[in-house]
Amino acid sequence: MSALINTGELQASGREQVPRVATLTAASAYLNRCLLGQRPFAVLTGSAQLTLGALLDHLVAECQRRDDLHLVRINAPGDSIPNFLTRALTQLGFELQAVEVEDLHNLLMVFLRHEGARGRRTVFLIEHTEQCGPRVLEFLQLLSRVRVTAIPAATFVLAGTQTLCRILDSPGMAGLRPFTRERFDLDAAVVRVAEPALSVVRSPHAAGRSPSEPVDAIARKSLVVMLDGEILERRALACGRMLIGRSQHNDLCLRSRFVSRHHAVLIVTANEVHIVDLRSTNPVRVNGRAVQNQALATGDLLTIGNYQLRFDASI
Repeated sequence: MSALINTGELQASGREQVPRVATLTAASAYLNRCLLGQRPFAVLTGSAQLTLGALLDHLVAECQRRDDLHLVRINAPGDSIPNFLTRALTQLGFELQAVEVEDLHNLLMVFLRHEGARGRRTVFLIEHTEQCGPRVLEFLQLLSRVRVTAIPAATFVLAGTQTLCRILDSPGMAGLRPFTRERFDLDAAVVRVAEPALSVVRSPHAAGRSPSEPVDAIARKSLVVMLDGEILERRALACGRMLIGRSQHNDLCLRSRFVSRHHAVLIVTANEVHIVDLRSTNPVRVNGRAVQNQALATGDLLTIGNYQLRFDASI
């Protein structure tokens, strides 16, 4: 699948445009990863409406040019599920007259499954999501469960101010929170993961780290562990080796029949991180490509069995 946003089109002239272009490029890379991966939600927050608006305009333009995507753009959907369904289905080309809400719901579910089976994903762009009520937010979670094999049939881009983060972290949104922990903060131009703290993984092989090794370099490396689009945990990485596999004796245990007992090893140094496939039944994939020994760059998405591991070196 090609990139969702063509970052080359985000270029601008003039020195005053450089910070804005850098922010848009980083945000577009985040959206691309969400669409390419098995992620049903992307979250964009920021106070600079000009920058956020420019990014959303590029997203809309790119979606409209692609044959493998449908776009639904809804501004401040409120808390009425019938209203949300009517607005979404109308944009998808349906003519509706006095249709019951249950029929609207079923119609959208059938559309998502049918188009997903044809390789066409539906992108829901929700603007001013902080004005969205709890019933509609919970309904989005229900729609996110529609899948074709392991791939979500829809991706929901939630855009809004920092108030949106407080809403997603509230007790009432506990069911949605695991799918929306990873967010792009436009003000800081970084991806953040909403968790109380990072648990530092120090494998038995990490004890021999040299005292002269830069501590900052170690702290800046982490691994986001996901299953079916849900973030299970985020681990900071120490220098050494991290064994990954189904067996409980691994440093990172991934309990799945699709994961070998000893599937792969992550080799972490001060300057590089490598993933090495231990001749597993299902090959390790980096950004969809099978690898044997691969150096990782920040944002790379590893697939091990039915788990996804995102490497981040920008904390």
